[in-house]
Amino acid sequence: MECPLCRKRPARRPCPALGREICPACCGTKRQREIACPADCRFLVTALAHPAAVVRRQQARDLAFGASLMRSLGPGQGELCWGLLGVILSFAGDPLFRLEDVDVIDAASAFAATMETSSKGVIYEHRPASLVAQRLVSELKAWLEEAGRGGARIPDRDVQAVLVRVADSFKDARRASGPEDPARCLGMVGRLYQAAGESARHERDGASLAAPGPALIRP
Repeated sequence: MECPLCRKRPARRPCPALGREICPACCGTKRQREIACPADCRFLVTALAHPAAVVRRQQARDLAFGASLMRSLGPGQGELCWGLLGVILSFAGDPLFRLEDVDVIDAASAFAATMETSSKGVIYEHRPASLVAQRLVSELKAWLEEAGRGGARIPDRDVQAVLVRVADSFKDARRASGPEDPARCLGMVGRLYQAAGESARHERDGASLAAPGPALIRP
């Protein structure tokens, strides 16, 4: 029987999410991406317990990047960091704008420089070079203003420290990987968020599985 997804390979693997058989290739590549796999799927359980070597290497790189983001940040600053990164990810998902790592670096660096200048009593706005980065700064400012309305105002020094940490982490990762993927760091942040979300979902469902991401990262 032909796989109903790719219509190329024979269907040999029962898929509980679709209620029919699919090919092993589609099961492996579309799992939790295009297919909403239930937590008790035996193929998902096996994949999470024994990920392929390429997946393990990617997880290690993601974890190292997450640790770099948290380096030298206090608990409150760490939560703020993941909040700002959530805004960045939401902006990256806007089809009207193509956000790349260099835009995040540009926006975070300019925003941090503006806050540093302001702390010295000088009102001067450092503007990013690209229009996309400028719009990202506006989104970050709006989120911070909204967050400040819900409770105690977030200290400027904490915001500045987090912005500098984000910019430096993105720069370091870019130097280590080269220019082949213009959104490599954004991809790592997205996978860390996804892993944390899957871990929370498994906990809510009462599943005993651990998501493939680092448990200490809870955006």
